[in-house]
Amino acid sequence: MTDVTDVGDVPLECLQVIVVRADNFKSNAGTLSAYTRAKGSTQWHAVKEDLDAKLGSSGIGRAVDDSCQTPVGCFPLGQTFGHVTNPQISFGDYFVADEEDWWDTDWKYWLTEVAKGKHVDSTYNTYVSGPRSDFPPDFELEAIGPTPDNDDDPENSAYDLAVFVDHNPDNIPGCGCAIFLHCDDQTPTWGCVAIDKQELLGLLRWLRTESHPHLSVIVDDPDIGDIDPYTACE
Repeated sequence: MTDVTDVGDVPLECLQVIVVRADNFKSNAGTLSAYTRAKGSTQWHAVKEDLDAKLGSSGIGRAVDDSCQTPVGCFPLGQTFGHVTNPQISFGDYFVADEEDWWDTDWKYWLTEVAKGKHVDSTYNTYVSGPRSDFPPDFELEAIGPTPDNDDDPENSAYDLAVFVDHNPDNIPGCGCAIFLHCDDQTPTWGCVAIDKQELLGLLRWLRTESHPHLSVIVDDPDIGDIDPYTACE
């Protein structure tokens, strides 16, 4: 296993990092490795190396809403969930998602509410639960539990296991939402990172809250023409 120093711009308290590397900003596939270090050390030691990873169908960038991009940068990991009972995951308050579990992705709704001058307690880019009928008919929600009405994928297998990637910590509508490290269901992602289910299970079992785990997305060739993916969403 390799020792490295380049794992992205992780904070000092981070002792576990998952690193996704891609050739360039147009890549929709890359490799995923996991590293750990001792407190106070700058030397990272590999735990997993060079797993195949699927990325956003439109490559890598700012990952604003509807861009289908995987966000570039370094981000804390958060909520874990899935369809697996008792997976022995201690990190992220893991729960088993059902048909009434969702991620609020309706950035247009929340922008409209703010534009109306309303003081809103937005649930954008957070986990919400309840029957679909509790929400407006056209309210955009990402189903994270099984989807029996979807003939193509009733199990919603991408979310058999998942961990939230907090790339928009202020939950600003329009700046991107529902980015996860989840299972590879053999389809392009909307901006998430997807890997083999068994490999993901091992990684999620490895994560520890006290190690402040992060995920870094690094591009090896930064030559991207006129697009600046590092520009903050405003």
